[in-house]
Amino acid sequence: FMLIEASQIDWAGHANNISDAMAEMDDLAETLKYLEHFVERHPDTLVIVTADHSTGGFTLAANGKYEWEAKVLRTMQHSVNYIAKQLVANEIHADSANRLFNLELNQEELSLLKKTKTTPKLDNSKNIYQDKKVSSTELAMLANVKHIIDNRTNSGWTTGGHTAIDVPVFAFGKRCELFNGSQDNTDIAKKIFTLLGK
Repeated sequence: FMLIEASQIDWAGHANNISDAMAEMDDLAETLKYLEHFVERHPDTLVIVTADHSTGGFTLAANGKYEWEAKVLRTMQHSVNYIAKQLVANEIHADSANRLFNLELNQEELSLLKKTKTTPKLDNSKNIYQDKKVSSTELAMLANVKHIIDNRTNSGWTTGGHTAIDVPVFAFGKRCELFNGSQDNTDIAKKIFTLLGK
């Protein structure tokens, strides 16, 4: 029996951070490819994928635009944390900011970043993970970097907390049919223990 947890997807949801969430999803996709090949070679293996809850209430096609612009995320070369730190630490110029985001920022976006650096305003009610080691300028910059990316991708969020929606359960391999359909999360554990002979 092996349990693998990907905790950073939860942190990305709490932080309403679409770029980190998608990077975690990419890691999950690669892990699942590996596991599918493993199950092909070891057919007595069962893989179950689920979550204990959903976080962030992610919304596709926000801002009234029913088109999600994933290409913005595909071209990103840095995390939002790195971008925010660099913007706070260095002079903000169009060229350097464009390189950090790996896209061409418009004048409104550049002005927002420059204003954030000189007069940071942070809505603490939305900052559920206040890190005492991070300055208010960096936290405000991080919020606005995420805001720019959300606007560019048409991504939205309904909360910084957990949601109450059902989470999916996927299974493949030996006895995967036991995990079809809706089920209480405690039943998943009971089925696993039964399969393990406990």
